[in-house]
Amino acid sequence: MSSNTVWSNAPALTRTHCAAMAVTTTVTVAPITSGRRAVLVFHLVYASPGDSPQSLINQSINALRGLAAKLRHKHNVLNYVLERDGIDVLSPGDARFAKALVASGAYDAVLVEYTRHCCHHVSASNYKLLPDTALPLSLAESVLTMSPEVRSGRETTGLDYCSLVFWLKAHRHRVVSLLPALKYAVHGHRRSCSVDELSSTLDGLPFDDEDALLGQASPAALLEALLPRFADEKEQGTHCYTDSVVACFKALLRLGRMDLLQRFLGMYLCVDDEYARDTAVGRWIHRCLQVFGWEPLASALYSVAQDPVCPPFIQRFAAECITEMWAIVAEGMPLFTDSGVTPWVNGVVVDICRHSLQLEVHAVTVSVTDRWLYNRLPDLIVAKVATYLGPANHMQRLIDMNVICLIEDLAPGVVALLEQGYDAVAHRYIPSVCKGVRSPSDNVTYLVEVVYNLLVVAALEGGSMWRDTLDCCGRELGLARDGTDR
Repeated sequence: MSSNTVWSNAPALTRTHCAAMAVTTTVTVAPITSGRRAVLVFHLVYASPGDSPQSLINQSINALRGLAAKLRHKHNVLNYVLERDGIDVLSPGDARFAKALVASGAYDAVLVEYTRHCCHHVSASNYKLLPDTALPLSLAESVLTMSPEVRSGRETTGLDYCSLVFWLKAHRHRVVSLLPALKYAVHGHRRSCSVDELSSTLDGLPFDDEDALLGQASPAALLEALLPRFADEKEQGTHCYTDSVVACFKALLRLGRMDLLQRFLGMYLCVDDEYARDTAVGRWIHRCLQVFGWEPLASALYSVAQDPVCPPFIQRFAAECITEMWAIVAEGMPLFTDSGVTPWVNGVVVDICRHSLQLEVHAVTVSVTDRWLYNRLPDLIVAKVATYLGPANHMQRLIDMNVICLIEDLAPGVVALLEQGYDAVAHRYIPSVCKGVRSPSDNVTYLVEVVYNLLVVAALEGGSMWRDTLDCCGRELGLARDGTDR
């Protein structure tokens, strides 16, 4: 390229302009319009015998410092593919570029090995720091998961290649992985650890390493800078997003920053239908409510309720517990088609049936029309919660819908109620058990416990029920009745 080059508004084939130029080249970039953007990639070319290599490097350092200070970078992580497929020995041109980046003091830079898999997916497999450089622990833990946004240098035709990956030190909080940043800066861990080991108590912060703060003034300032990233779709798609959310909740509790918690809940937190994530969020929202109270978080919680971050609230009402238990069974039963787990599933259904009957004994139907926890919940929250309270699923409705087996499921529940003295409730369901005996299903297994429960019900019902029960059990078990009813 000549010493003076003008990039006009001529249409470009791509949205990105790349150039390899000498340090002395003067480049003028016309205003970018129509959504185009320019990315200047500096590739130092040692072409002048009259200038010493150090002179070129010094000029490059000044140019890089100026670029870092003046431009608001659209991209955070840049990837320059090296000339050689190795990170141990760099080519002269790559070595000068790396040295200039480090000497500028404005960039972090690492050498990374990439592996291209058979499915054409490329992943970082190893990295190495440049000489005389160091990275904060949180960044070192994040290097292999970084996704460079711009790649330049030579074309990569082989399976593996190596790159110089670099980013502005001022953008450290943008490129670091969320979980390591929170672990090292806010929670004070000097080693890798799981999210379960992070404390959420409101105690002092023992960690004051400036590197861990990634250029921010304090742990609270770093947390504030990280919050908007929780709304990023790319972050939400990572496998550790749930752990990052939990770590953020713990950090908010530890710092005691209610203002940041309000922003996190109301603006940035996004939870999809993933069960593990829903469970984690629900638990820590409850913990935050215990610490900060309902009223200060009313508006943020209302925005959460408009687009719930967890399944419909599980109420501490007997009728709602019944509904929830049967909903779990209804959703999970189609998954258990293997005969090996059928007995286990049947056991779960029997337990739920018994508990449902016992809860129904004490359940009182309540109509939610007012603030059901006076002076504790905001009206907006009450209104939203009330929309979840549909009609309760009582046992008789489930029986009519053929959700449960009358012989294997309902009969044990009736007998359990009788053993605990709830005769009045048990007698309401005896006719249903009798109906099941007189029209038995082909899928019933007449174990000893099943026969025992049926005989107890038959003894209470009396009349022809006793004979019908004996006939039913006799057919299934291959027994013959002597023809007399005793």
